[in-house]
Amino acid sequence: MLTFIHTSDWHIGRKLGHIERYQDHEVFLDWLLKQMEASSPDALLVSGDIFDSSNPPIPAMRMFIEFVVKAATLCPNIILTAGNHDSPGRLDTLRPVFDILGVHVVGSVSDPPSRMLLPLTKKSGETIGHVLAMPYIRPMDLPPPNPGEDVRNTTLHMISAFQQRYIEPFTGPGKETLNDLPLIIMGHLFISGGDTTDESERPIQLEAGSIVGLPASIFPPHADYIALGHLHRPQMIKGTVPIAYCGSPFPLTFSEANYTHRILKVTLDDSSSRPAIESVPVPRNTELYNITGDMNTVCNLLNRMTKSHPPASSSKAYARVTVSLEKPVSNLKEQIIELTEGSNLIILSVRRSENAADSLAQMSDSYVRLDELTPEQVFITKYRETYNSEPALQLVQAFRELLGEVLIEMDSPNQRDET
Repeated sequence: MLTFIHTSDWHIGRKLGHIERYQDHEVFLDWLLKQMEASSPDALLVSGDIFDSSNPPIPAMRMFIEFVVKAATLCPNIILTAGNHDSPGRLDTLRPVFDILGVHVVGSVSDPPSRMLLPLTKKSGETIGHVLAMPYIRPMDLPPPNPGEDVRNTTLHMISAFQQRYIEPFTGPGKETLNDLPLIIMGHLFISGGDTTDESERPIQLEAGSIVGLPASIFPPHADYIALGHLHRPQMIKGTVPIAYCGSPFPLTFSEANYTHRILKVTLDDSSSRPAIESVPVPRNTELYNITGDMNTVCNLLNRMTKSHPPASSSKAYARVTVSLEKPVSNLKEQIIELTEGSNLIILSVRRSENAADSLAQMSDSYVRLDELTPEQVFITKYRETYNSEPALQLVQAFRELLGEVLIEMDSPNQRDET
């Protein structure tokens, strides 16, 4: 029998507007240590986006390293892979120290890829399974097209190259011997059919400015579990093998406020062909509320919420308010904030929406912070201000393609290690 915990997308160092989230991360990591102590898993798998940026602040690095040192005393196998937010080089520099602790960190793809196939062992040294620990795969990590291959369809090439380099060496003809032991595959990627969350995941796997999902069929049918990261909403993907996104550990944006965050405890037993997957909800240290409606609805909701977060309460909550108006209201933000005075409910932003067409144009009047908008929203708002008209669809599409190229460039190892 093999037991392990699957988690991902911690994003240590992330802020909510101007609010630091270190306390939320500290509470989560302390809770995770208690879960490990109570259940004694054979492995802890962290599938990418450990940090929120390629150059994490010193407090974020310290928190992460302190956690790993403590976790290594509770679990014989810890495997950490890089996501698209992480710097492969920075994570790999920790490898000599983590090796001493018996912790595996995979920041960048290995050459040969066989180095990413890691054994899972009991404290006695007995091998009980294998993990193919793949970090986020960047375009430059894929092999070039074969002679005569049609490269006009980059999606087909991506699928073919991914399977050829990172899956088939371990699962196809001539594969390394796994001795019929369980095989777990870790990855940080977007699979078709996955449910994204607005404002949360950075676009990856772009083709002509659109996100391209890889099919679930890229994973071999005899793998026992696919431990994925990248999507913040916990979910299972339909496939011939169990494919799981465990999601982020707590709401990182207001868009994540309305679903339960969790870790997954997985048990692989010789007596069953399918793993037993236990979803364990993560307690929230801070509540987020995304409040929308007309003025009466918003006022009633805020009055109820302030009673749930009195000033003496130890729990703090943040809210983003969007008010639908038939006509402009002066001092809207001041009126909304006044409703929560004397409570532990803090209003981070107030937006007004007179109608769908004017919602973006009104954001500047609602004191919305720039970091609360997507790049596309900023572009459209600026275009309207400059030309007093809507941008053409072709222009918006061109902006999306340019944005995709910039994000891919930001994610390249050389670019990230310069920051």
